[in-house]
Amino acid sequence: MRVIHVISSLDKGGAESQLVYLIQEQIKQNLEINVCYLRGNSYWVKFLESKNVKCHFLDYSKTLNIFSLLKSIIKMLLIISKFKPNIIHAHLNPSEILMFFVSLFYKKYTYIISKHLDSFIISGSENNKSNFFYSLFEDLILIRSDKIICISKSVFNFFKINTFVAHKKLKHIYYGIDYKNYQNQDNRKYKITEFYKKYKISKKLFIVGIIARLVPQKNIPLMLKSYKTFKEKYHLNSKLIIVGDGYLNKKLKKISKDMKISDEIIWIKYYEENKILFDIFNVFCLTSNYEGLGLVLLEALSSGTPIITVKRSAMQEIIKNNKNGFLIEPNDYERMAYLLFNVSLNSPKIRMMSRSGKKLVKKKFNLSIMAQKVFKIYKNNY
Repeated sequence: MRVIHVISSLDKGGAESQLVYLIQEQIKQNLEINVCYLRGNSYWVKFLESKNVKCHFLDYSKTLNIFSLLKSIIKMLLIISKFKPNIIHAHLNPSEILMFFVSLFYKKYTYIISKHLDSFIISGSENNKSNFFYSLFEDLILIRSDKIICISKSVFNFFKINTFVAHKKLKHIYYGIDYKNYQNQDNRKYKITEFYKKYKISKKLFIVGIIARLVPQKNIPLMLKSYKTFKEKYHLNSKLIIVGDGYLNKKLKKISKDMKISDEIIWIKYYEENKILFDIFNVFCLTSNYEGLGLVLLEALSSGTPIITVKRSAMQEIIKNNKNGFLIEPNDYERMAYLLFNVSLNSPKIRMMSRSGKKLVKKKFNLSIMAQKVFKIYKNNY
């Protein structure tokens, strides 16, 4: 079976990383894989090509630019003509838009879409609120697909409720992760020590961490306000590490300065290995307004890192309050500040919750099982 995956970028993001994990499993299933990506810095290309996966850059840099779109359509059609795929599998919004137009010209393949967010194509990561026009546009795009994989029940329900797509087209398959990669800290001790040296922080500090793009969806101001309250109430020697980049970078730094906590924060645009970060974080926070799933939550659970997140969308599917992490109501910064202090006590309950999280990932978010379910969809639809 020949498969082309089409994705917006091959940068180091959650959806991109998950695709790479899936491809590695699909190679074991003897599938022949090509990847087409639209933009970005090609982070995963070298790794994929080392696995004999051919990567094609489509240079679809401006979604609403007609010339960029036409150029990418032609490139995609040429790749399809040469490779002759049985399956084309699109990931993330720009890829869906591109493949909609490609399918109008040629569609002698099974077309699968993976929905990684519970939001509409037009709204992207800005919001996930219902909108009639957005819904119609989404239906126009989705109608060309043969099957739609939703990465969580939250995503599944969003498209079931907010679009007119046939419900039998929708299929729920959770992300999978190789949890073993996150559980042996001994082989990472050197890198952990180097991290402390590079950022000049003491191992005695209580480290609060967040890994997220700096965009409205991730609601970083909630993290800043919670941390400020935590410092003012509990006076614990600590640092907040924010890992990620985005167009709100300067604005968020100004907010932290106005809050007089900028000296307490380490901003890191990019870090190579999340598992090192989870070894360093005493607690991981995810303050998003909504998430399709949140691969970082699975990584934190696999690492045994205590978690505080928001009681919304897929976050509450993964995190069960007081069992494998803590949930707060949206924008409840005071509760979050209290929970940060609670985690800092490192009680037996916190350690028990960490063990529970590891077991959950092993059972429910197994990489091999995920790949088997995706393969079954391929097999049943072409």
